Amino acid sequence: MSATYILATQQAESILQWYIENGVDEVMSSTPVDRLASLPVEKTLPLRTGLSSPTSSSGASANLSGTPEAKAEAFRLVGEVKTLDALKEVILKFEGLSLKKTAMNMVFSAGNPSASVMVIGDTPEAEDDRAGYPFSGEMGQLTDKMFGAIGLTRESLYLTNVLNWRPPGNRSPLSTEIELSVPFIRRHIELVNPKIIYLMGSVASKSILGSDLTIGKLRGKQHMVGWKIQQGDTDQKRFECPALVSYHPSFLLRSPLKKREAWDDLLLLKSFL
Repeated sequence: MSATYILATQQAESILQWYIENGVDEVMSSTPVDRLASLPVEKTLPLRTGLSSPTSSSGASANLSGTPEAKAEAFRLVGEVKTLDALKEVILKFEGLSLKKTAMNMVFSAGNPSASVMVIGDTPEAEDDRAGYPFSGEMGQLTDKMFGAIGLTRESLYLTNVLNWRPPGNRSPLSTEIELSVPFIRRHIELVNPKIIYLMGSVASKSILGSDLTIGKLRGKQHMVGWKIQQGDTDQKRFECPALVSYHPSFLLRSPLKKREAWDDLLLLKSFL
């Protein structure tokens, strides 16, 4: 078997895997098919404004994908959530985030919801999307080794991401996608009520801390995050929790020289605990 043949085979397998991860899983024939011709033409109705939004008969949010109404709807929905199971159900039904249509699974959480440490990453990756839980595959193995080095396991951690749906092709999330996810991750944090939040990645640190600083400038120190808890028309109270910042495990796999700094961050977490 020639080296040229082996290289061509590897390239073909790589392209096929890329197609699969981006949702291309159907073989098309050589005969063109107009799939739009068979679809009925529907009239477009104007969206209602305000905090409330139309809902379907099943209770799911109407299709407000990427609109200002979607953000208002997200805040309205989380204000009614009292448990983690209810939050998961709301995220599953929320139609304002188009990522839901391209992902295989909703990635909610892993670990112990009663844990003192809440680990928050950026977005689900391909392995997370397939498994349905965060920090999976090779990245998950590194995550377990990192926290295991300071005596923590998934039974003593609670892990989630800012976004619950994987962006296609592992692309960086858009600013609008992050904004629509913030109400849900904030409510997620409130319900878990950890003693400390460990932010892994730039999306996690920027969206939770509200800072544009790089991880290099944010890590190595303790931050206090806080916001007003949405409580309808009643008086609002403020949620506060300390937080530490470090690199995302997937970044460390690509940049192993940063593992030394990540180890220093873990030691800072250990000293806090």
